[in-house]
Amino acid sequence: LQRREQERRELRILVGTNLVRLSELECVNVERYKTIVLPKIMEQVVSCRDPIAQEYLME
Repeated sequence: LQRREQERRELRILVGTNLVRLSELECVNVERYKTIVLPKIMEQVVSCRDPIAQEYLME
């Protein structure tokens, strides 16, 4: 149980760091983010099929 919690914390940090990096890319404006990036991210969140991990990702 403790290991899974640690993995989820690491996942949240990894995802958060990558979202920040995506937002800093010059080629990713709001429109591209809404139409390309966000749908792909949401697809991955849904496909993970772990409700607790999904909650962490959505924070």
